[in-house]
Amino acid sequence: MIQFGLTRGRVMALGAGWLAASLVVPPEVPLAQLVMPQFAPYFVAGMTLYLIRRHGTSLPLWLLLAASWAISLVRVRERVLFANPGFPVPVPPGLLIITLAYGALLMIALGATDRWRRRWLAVAGAVSYPFYLLHPRIGFTMIRYAYDRTGLPIPLLVVAAVLVLLMAAWLVHRLVERPLSPALRRLIATGTLPRPSLTTTTP
Repeated sequence: MIQFGLTRGRVMALGAGWLAASLVVPPEVPLAQLVMPQFAPYFVAGMTLYLIRRHGTSLPLWLLLAASWAISLVRVRERVLFANPGFPVPVPPGLLIITLAYGALLMIALGATDRWRRRWLAVAGAVSYPFYLLHPRIGFTMIRYAYDRTGLPIPLLVVAAVLVLLMAAWLVHRLVERPLSPALRRLIATGTLPRPSLTTTTP
């Protein structure tokens, strides 16, 4: 699709096709690794919100976003009911969190937050990706370990895990992403890495 051009209509067609495939492709076939039924609605929602941001709203975009949201709720419910993370997980909070996330991103796409000028928002955006990478396995392991040994309420352990992982994500951003980003940008742009400068001192 990139080769033929990423037009608005083609991106919408890709999103609709991807959602449909995520519903009909059995999870045990190899194609499911490409379709990613559990996560497809989130990617399609992101594509749709980008189109809303760039081109404005339309009925097809609203329908695509609504379908992504509905399928997201179904997938979250399935994961809560059929997964076994090692500790009890209620369904309603997951549905609420997903809905709030969709609402927040829709506000951003519609421009409701364009006038917000807060430094912490930039920091929050910067740590969001390392947090996304760190939270699934590490977060589950932390909560399960603490629950097995302390029996503390799960909501309290979830909040504690989130705080710990946010700090870890901030450290990754400060100590890894920021120092390496100039070299990575040059590597992507030119295919070469900057050579370390060699300085000599005279006695």
